[in-house]
Amino acid sequence: MKKHGISSKPFKKQGNYQVRYGREIKMRFFYILFSCFLSFIISLEFSEQFIYFLSFPLKQAYEWNGSSSGSYQAHFIFTELTEAFFTRIQVSLFITFYCFLFLFLYQVWLYLKPGLFDFEKRNFCLWSLLFFALFLLSNFSLFYVILPMACKFFISLETGAPSSLMDLTELDVDLKENDI
Repeated sequence: MKKHGISSKPFKKQGNYQVRYGREIKMRFFYILFSCFLSFIISLEFSEQFIYFLSFPLKQAYEWNGSSSGSYQAHFIFTELTEAFFTRIQVSLFITFYCFLFLFLYQVWLYLKPGLFDFEKRNFCLWSLLFFALFLLSNFSLFYVILPMACKFFISLETGAPSSLMDLTELDVDLKENDI
């Protein structure tokens, strides 16, 4: 029996919608988690190449400065036993975060899209594109402008070792001669 368009029967499927939305959120969270894990594994495999790519501004600063007669060395020296491992982990997490950010925004968009009006969809797309463009612009300006300038500044503060100090090769020879 309907009275003024309102049914007297209770709405039975209300809990069903909540379960369906909960499942969708769990599914999207699983997609994000799986993609982050996969991205981390892949970036861990290529972490050495990422490290050399991220050290490119330092290489440019050494070449532009001409310090130490262009003696930029293409290898890294780690001073602790676990430093190489943790550096690879940190670079992989950094790359994973960059991938995660856009994947997260895309999953939020897919979740909210069916419930939005057309003007809200257009606004969300506009703001997302603006965010993406500014994000890329800030990263490129940091990597190609600010970071090389900072590296050049810090390299200009570099001082050479006094000539009175012993060379490390001489110290190594002295240590080998004193071994029993």
